[in-house]
Amino acid sequence: MLLVAAAAVCTAAAGKYLLPVYRVTGNSMETALPDGSIVVCPRSLKVRKGDVTAFRHEGRVLVKRLAAVAGDVAECYENGAVRVNGRTFGEPDIDICGEPFSCVVPRGRVFLLGDNRAVSIDSRSPLVGLVSKKSLIGRAALLITPWGEIRKL
Repeated sequence: MLLVAAAAVCTAAAGKYLLPVYRVTGNSMETALPDGSIVVCPRSLKVRKGDVTAFRHEGRVLVKRLAAVAGDVAECYENGAVRVNGRTFGEPDIDICGEPFSCVVPRGRVFLLGDNRAVSIDSRSPLVGLVSKKSLIGRAALLITPWGEIRKL
């Protein structure tokens, strides 16, 4: 009986701390991550620019794409283009930014963007802003769509 209880505790801890699983709600990451999808975010995977990343924000877990890290220059233009260090990030013909801005990402922070920028509340918004690296959970490595498709990210 004690062995079964220990196994249950270890399995729960592994799920929470080593291999967290999160449900995507909303369409800020469409089409890469449809609403209702599940992402698996192993903590052991290093997060790099361009990766889909889970992070904690005001008691919730959000999923966005890592666009810029400390020292990078992130810019948004009136025409909707998002540039990081002078290079276009994402698809310029579908990007919608709102107010133009430019910032240098400070040490200990990252700049995150939703793929569906027309509806995403991300680092461009004062509601989220630049995110502390300590808030990052990990890179989304596996996607399970609402219709059962499983694929690596």
